[in-house]
Amino acid sequence: MNRKHLRNKRVLALDVRSNRIGFAAFDGNTLLDAGITRFKSPRAAIPRLVFLMRRTHPRILVLRRILESSSRNSRGTRTILRAAHRIAKRSSVRVAFVSQKQIQERFLKDGITTKYEIALFLVRAFPDLAWRLPLPRRAWQAEHRNMALFDAVALGMAYLTGNRMFAL
Repeated sequence: MNRKHLRNKRVLALDVRSNRIGFAAFDGNTLLDAGITRFKSPRAAIPRLVFLMRRTHPRILVLRRILESSSRNSRGTRTILRAAHRIAKRSSVRVAFVSQKQIQERFLKDGITTKYEIALFLVRAFPDLAWRLPLPRRAWQAEHRNMALFDAVALGMAYLTGNRMFAL
C-alpha cells in the first residue's frame, strides 16, 4: 500500500489537565515524541504550549473535546485549552477535537476497554513508551501522573485512525 500521503502529516495531540499536559507528536504512522510537561498554574502553561508548537511544527493540533459534565471540565483546563487553540490559530495550525467516545470506539474495535489496557496496547505499538508505563492502578489509588502521556498518544491515534492516516 502506498503511504506517501502520510508524509508531512505532523500531528500534535495534547491531553490537557489542570497542572500538566501530556503530549504526543506524530508524523504519519511514526510517533516522534511523547511526554508530559508540568506547571504550577494555567498561566505558566502558555510558554510550554508555545515551546511544544515550535519544537514539533505540527500541521494539526488535536485536543480532547471536554463535556460540561466531565470531571476534566475545570476552569484551569478550559483556560489552557483556549490558549492552545489561540496559539495554534496564530501559527496557522488546524485544530481538531476528538471526543472521549471516539477514543473509546477506536480501542473497542480491538476489544480494549480500560485505560490501562489502552496503555498496554500503546506500549506494544510503540515500545519506546514501555519505561513510562505505571503499574496497574488499584481501586483506591489516584491515577498515575504518567497516564497523561498515554492519554495523549491514544488521543492522537484515535484522530489519525479516524482520518485513515494511521495503520498499525
